[in-house]
Amino acid sequence: MGLRLRRALSLNPQLKLLIAHGYFDLATPLLRVQVRGGAPELDEATSPNLQLTVYAGGHMFYTHARAREQLYADVKALYETSSETPPHRAETARDVKR
Repeated sequence: MGLRLRRALSLNPQLKLLIAHGYFDLATPLLRVQVRGGAPELDEATSPNLQLTVYAGGHMFYTHARAREQLYADVKALYETSSETPPHRAETARDVKR
């Protein structure tokens, strides 16, 4: 996931990503997400666009009221900051250099 994520964030600097994770999640352990998430591989310009947030709870942390409320607040903040960013101009196939 790290390489694809880094490329997506590099190609679209307005892309923002929130990785929401339960602290007691046994289905996808936090360390695995941190290692494979690619955050250390991102440069200074794109790393602020990736947010890894850990919530109290397990794999379905959103079933707990406090975690759900915090997730709602975090997603709302993500949308609000994203709407402040001007839209990215779609590139045509001719514009893309390989």
